[in-house]
Amino acid sequence: MDNILPNIDRYVDKIYQEEFYEFDDGDKTFKNIQIRSNNDLFCKFLSNLFPQCYVSLNIIRRSPYMQEEPNFVHTDEEENPDEKFWPEGYKKVINAEVTKVIFDQFIRRRSFVKTYLTHYSSTYKEYTEFIASLAHIVAIGAENGTDEIFDEIYSIPEHNAYLPKIRKYARYLWPMVLTKDLESGIEYVVISEYRQEKTYSSTYEQDYKYLFRDFNEFLVYIAKLVTVGAVNGADDALGKIYQAFLKQEELPTIRRRPRRLKLLN
Repeated sequence: MDNILPNIDRYVDKIYQEEFYEFDDGDKTFKNIQIRSNNDLFCKFLSNLFPQCYVSLNIIRRSPYMQEEPNFVHTDEEENPDEKFWPEGYKKVINAEVTKVIFDQFIRRRSFVKTYLTHYSSTYKEYTEFIASLAHIVAIGAENGTDEIFDEIYSIPEHNAYLPKIRKYARYLWPMVLTKDLESGIEYVVISEYRQEKTYSSTYEQDYKYLFRDFNEFLVYIAKLVTVGAVNGADDALGKIYQAFLKQEELPTIRRRPRRLKLLN
């Protein structure tokens, strides 16, 4: 049975706007779970399809990127007891700071009141709700930009002593999300988190020791890459928003990528 939801992209986008967390069921713990209400569109579809049944629990589970899932109910521990993720505390800094910058700038300038009233007031009840949605899109774009940076870092062949260059765009769209708080916050969290990672310290010793004065300088460079990735990702998201405005289309769907899973030998 296909195409049972009227707008699957919007449905999934709203799911990703909510938090995922651990869910305990007896002595079992399920990770990356989101509990949905029985007013959920898919839940309503199933209830109409099977009116004799009652939905007692409606949940969604978000899997790590590229992880294969068995087709039976299972816990994370049963699937892979050694499953570990790379630290991503810097994303909290990015989300908070980028959301604040975008929301404050758009509200202060009242730049898109006419656009909102003409094309989006039927979807968003208040102008502030519309602007909050724009800020959320840009923040997720910034987070995803850092994932692209780490993808590039991890694609480097083993024992090749080079890192991606810090590639800033020649021009950035308004408003520019880079602030001192964002830059210093990312640097602090990246250094704090990745200083504890043996993979990074051993990689530094093997491949980058002669390019940086010490391990801390190596991590500062990683933090600068992450910062530029966030700014570029935010700019890409702004571009998609402005393009939607020009074409009078729905706001773009930008989904947060799953947490980066450590690939253990």
